[in-house]
Amino acid sequence: MKLLIVEDEAPVRKHMKWMLEDSGIELWEAENGREALDVLEHKAIDIMLTDIRMPIIDGIELIQQCKLLYPRLWSIVLSNYAEFDLAQLALRYGAKNYLLKATVSKESLVSELNRAYENSRNESLEKGRLDSNELLMVQNSLFYEWLHQRINTAELIKRSMKLNVQVFQFEETQSMFTFLEVDRFTDWCASKFNCQADLAIYAFMNVAVEVIKQFHPKNELFHLENARFILLDFGECNREKHDEKMKGVQLALQQFLKLEASLITGYEFTTMDSFIEKVRHSVNDMTQLFYCMPACLISPNEQESTSKDIDLYSFFQNIEVENENNYTMNSNLPMWIESFFDLVRYLKRQPSTVKEDLKFLITFIEKKGYSVTEDLKTEISRKQAYRLNDYKIIFEQWLNDYHYMGTHRKEIVEALNYIHEHYSNKFTVDDICNHINISRSHFSKLFKEHQGVSVIEYVEGVRMKQARVLLRTTPLTISEIADRIGVQDIFYFSKLYKKYYKVNPSKDRSML
Repeated sequence: MKLLIVEDEAPVRKHMKWMLEDSGIELWEAENGREALDVLEHKAIDIMLTDIRMPIIDGIELIQQCKLLYPRLWSIVLSNYAEFDLAQLALRYGAKNYLLKATVSKESLVSELNRAYENSRNESLEKGRLDSNELLMVQNSLFYEWLHQRINTAELIKRSMKLNVQVFQFEETQSMFTFLEVDRFTDWCASKFNCQADLAIYAFMNVAVEVIKQFHPKNELFHLENARFILLDFGECNREKHDEKMKGVQLALQQFLKLEASLITGYEFTTMDSFIEKVRHSVNDMTQLFYCMPACLISPNEQESTSKDIDLYSFFQNIEVENENNYTMNSNLPMWIESFFDLVRYLKRQPSTVKEDLKFLITFIEKKGYSVTEDLKTEISRKQAYRLNDYKIIFEQWLNDYHYMGTHRKEIVEALNYIHEHYSNKFTVDDICNHINISRSHFSKLFKEHQGVSVIEYVEGVRMKQARVLLRTTPLTISEIADRIGVQDIFYFSKLYKKYYKVNPSKDRSML
């Protein structure tokens, strides 16, 4: 085998040559595309391993010229993770595969070159043989046809055997799969791939496939639609181990592509028929990711079902403040908004209906005497949110710009935001002070001056308001409600509730 290494960095060339010592491969090297073309003119090279970013003639142009001048030359791209858009472009122009500088090892390099050499020798004899890029497209096309019941399992197996697509031929006793959704894929596609979705999908899949194949060589990934995928984890039956692998996938995507991904893990299957039936039955589970934070990893059974719908007008009636003496009017507004988003998250209504619910929220706010800017209404109308929290952030920004910043110090704004974001968890006044970088004594005095109540009283009030909303609008038990608002002791919760509303929670619910 005759190999040409084209790389402008001498240390990289030296490292590649070191890895190929004693491999029996004849080596030539070039610093750029022009030198590579000179070598190719005088030597019968079998395989060219080329970098992309090089002076004079870069890797893309070199591959284009080689496709015309040396059509039988087998080109492999040597790429960084940050160059996936260019790597995919090189594949379009004729490169057969790519290797990642950050992960390539001596064994994997020799293995890839031997495989490439064998494929290049057999390419003319084996018409219809699939390269790695074609294989990825074919197996996803077969999966899509199978998922939508355009072919049955027998036909799928028949076609996959004919095309030598191995993923549909397995004998594992038990395996698992995970649903994966790329967070903010459209933004990433626009910034990295000039809105070329196919190219972005392909770049993503190549990284994800490489990661999951580290766990099992037969592991694969299928693209559903709208940047949603299925990851196959063959032979895995341990849920904890499966989740650890999926966390590794999340970490790799964030590290190498600067992408966050949300996952629903742990779907079990034993046969291909059970796999496809589980996918068809469970694919709608992915809508629940709308109500999660980005980069989450959840189980199917973690999601709650709602036994009833709620009339939103009745909901807003129930969140009126019973004790006006404890809170200023501006303190009510963020609580109304917080309560609304908590309820929508609890109900898990179809994401397509949320914009209409938000319009109802805006109407309610305006009826209470607040001036909602046209900018807010327009942004909500145009926003294509990936998560419910994306909408909430818009309202929080509006609160800061139009209702807090004008009358509150920056430290108080940050403290109120921290309280509203963390009220459902256990935290202390010191936690707030550390967050806003202010001493406890100064903060306590400042907070009392601005809010009219102590920090502890304010936090208790926030929690009790949320508790009453949940009690009056959901079938959650008293214990579940206490836990949701960050009060683990149900007896203390009942005592606090009675202090605020002059009635214990169970009796308050029975009065509805």
